[in-house]
Amino acid sequence: MIAVLFLTSIVVQAESTGELDKLEQFFAAKDWGAYEAELNNLRADEGQSEFKRAVATVRLASYRHSIRQQGFAESAEQLPPALAVLETTTPDSPWLAEGKAQYATALYRLQRLAEAREPAEQGAALARKLLAHDAIKSEERVRLYTAFNVLASIYMLSGEEDRARPLFEETIAALEREAPGHQQLGAAYVNYGLILYNFGRYRELADIMAKAGRIFETSGNAVARAATKVNHGLALNQLGDYTAAEPLLAAGAAGFEAIGASRAPIFANAVQNWGIAAGYLGDTDAALERINRALELRTTLYGENNHEVAVTLAHRARVYLQRGAIAKALKDSTRAAALSEGLPAAHLDLELTILDVHLHALAAGGRTDDLPAAHDRYRTRLAAYTRHQLAYGHEGERLAFLRRHDPVSAAITTGDAVRIGEALFRYQGLVSDAVAEDRQAALADPAMLKEWRDALRDPATDADTLRRLETLLALNAAMVGVTRFALDTNLAELRTGLPSGRTLLLFHRYQPWRDGINAPARYGILVLPGWSGEPAPVWRDLGEAKSIDTQIARYLLAIESGENAEVLQAFPRWLESKLHDLLTAATRELFYVAEGAWQRLPFGGLTRSDDRFWAEHFS
Repeated sequence: MIAVLFLTSIVVQAESTGELDKLEQFFAAKDWGAYEAELNNLRADEGQSEFKRAVATVRLASYRHSIRQQGFAESAEQLPPALAVLETTTPDSPWLAEGKAQYATALYRLQRLAEAREPAEQGAALARKLLAHDAIKSEERVRLYTAFNVLASIYMLSGEEDRARPLFEETIAALEREAPGHQQLGAAYVNYGLILYNFGRYRELADIMAKAGRIFETSGNAVARAATKVNHGLALNQLGDYTAAEPLLAAGAAGFEAIGASRAPIFANAVQNWGIAAGYLGDTDAALERINRALELRTTLYGENNHEVAVTLAHRARVYLQRGAIAKALKDSTRAAALSEGLPAAHLDLELTILDVHLHALAAGGRTDDLPAAHDRYRTRLAAYTRHQLAYGHEGERLAFLRRHDPVSAAITTGDAVRIGEALFRYQGLVSDAVAEDRQAALADPAMLKEWRDALRDPATDADTLRRLETLLALNAAMVGVTRFALDTNLAELRTGLPSGRTLLLFHRYQPWRDGINAPARYGILVLPGWSGEPAPVWRDLGEAKSIDTQIARYLLAIESGENAEVLQAFPRWLESKLHDLLTAATRELFYVAEGAWQRLPFGGLTRSDDRFWAEHFS
């Protein structure tokens, strides 16, 4: 999970001289101890008006939340009386809008998310009303966007991405126009990043964190600076750029330690991701040291039976797999899988991460009897998360998501060719639908698309209603020229349609999950014989894709030049050696489905060891 920052504009406005001037001086000098002490003095000074004391309370909460990232319990207690004063004395004050936002922030940070919604919505409504007035000063306008930022974040954390997204986009556009370089804009960038993170848009997340980082680099806000580095590093980790990620994560973790926040959740996240980067860079000692520290912190923060602890256990299991410590990997992955059972839809990405590790640990440990059940759970959760993506209109991000959670790679761990075949066709269907949904969203009837998405979001929607809406959507897709594939393909039905004597060869390019997203791609082949009494499907790994691509390129060059007879013979013989025992004597026709460099290969024109072409031997 990335950091969420409820940062606010705490620049003091010069409404008078005296105490306010002192606050300005302390703020400009970043003398936070004196700044906080002066605000406490103002709150306690009974000679001040109720209004000034209430404003001081709001400012103090703002300082605590944005600079210290602490004091949420105190704010939750102190803000209600101050808000009551502001509602009575100045019901249209920008300070009331910010006070409501700060109260919502305090409630959220105290794990009282449901209670946070009402003050957040009240603060945003008042802010929108005030922003409509031209007389509002520029710094006050910036402060008012605090309320939008907080409400959008509350929506996001409540799983209401469709309500959060437009509010974030409105806030960012306004602040880019009115206050470029302001910390409030940086906070909006960071919080909007949660949407980008949740739906796998890591390139955009890295870019927006770089923008936020430039804003906070020279600010006095050490919390924001550290959090932005952590989020940037996390995005780069997900993109596989571990070399660039590691120093950012190290700097972020050091930043939190420097301000005494080494027990905060984001610090644990920073250390964990720092360890993940080290592991993929081959330094498993550093990886284990950091991940173990993160595990200790998360256990203290959340207890032993929390899904955040499960995620950390899974990452440690992956490092153990790298080191060949299979028994330790199995112990961690088994516990992680148990702890993550039945997570809500918004957290299914985490459960799939855990199950990825668990599948590979089971395979490495020879626990073949346990693989089918684990894979069934993986497949079910993948389908549920796919529905979640569809429901919120994030179809386009599914391709990046599938790169992280490749159903084929997961199925390969089971060694079951039927499961691999089903995963292959399902993968093709998911990719096709991801492309189709993007096109359809642009071309189809928006009302029809919305009705379908609303039905998907509602857990009470029955299966018949979903089928009816999906049928209407498919018909609409055909009318606008978009081809859709079913999300599930039944391999048995497919084989029934493939008569005896006919065999399907399906070449697939994939990356073995266990080696990370930068691992060398490989090719595999699924051999699917016709149904009548034929052998079961077979899956075979063919080797690293780079080497095979090179062989194919050399072979095609040799054909074109008419030279290099050795290459002209070597590649066909290599391929025949791979296929020889996979094709039965009853095979008369081949259906050939290519991927990658195999698409360029004139398969039927390859020679066999008997000096016949494949096209002569099979039709």
